Amino acid sequence: MSTAPAGIHHAHPPIVCRSTTLLPLSTLAAAVRMTADSSAVDKAVQCCLHHKTGTHYGLVAEIDPTHAVWAVWRRDGNPHLRVLADCPETSPDRMDGCALYVRHRGAHTWQTSSTSHSPPRSAMTVPPR
Repeated sequence: MSTAPAGIHHAHPPIVCRSTTLLPLSTLAAAVRMTADSSAVDKAVQCCLHHKTGTHYGLVAEIDPTHAVWAVWRRDGNPHLRVLADCPETSPDRMDGCALYVRHRGAHTWQTSSTSHSPPRSAMTVPPR
């Protein structure tokens, strides 16, 4: 799925998937070892993508200002971890950064709506262009 061109807004923002998975203890332990702040590791993660099928990606923890640990899973599979760089895109008014990973599919976080909160990422983590 592609995103809308810069400056074009969806009439109705796409809905985020929000499929949820629990990290197995061994995966959770690996995530804790990857981060400086073990209290910031989420053991239950929700998919943050705008899609209906396919691979899910959920934020587990930030590693540094430009990288994070993501859980990746399919509908019937166990989650595994990936360290991914942050998406560098910003909203057309440059007030919001995308809280997803680089080269994600679908809409950026400022283009989506959700019934729950966005991933705990801020525009401050987006490097200036």
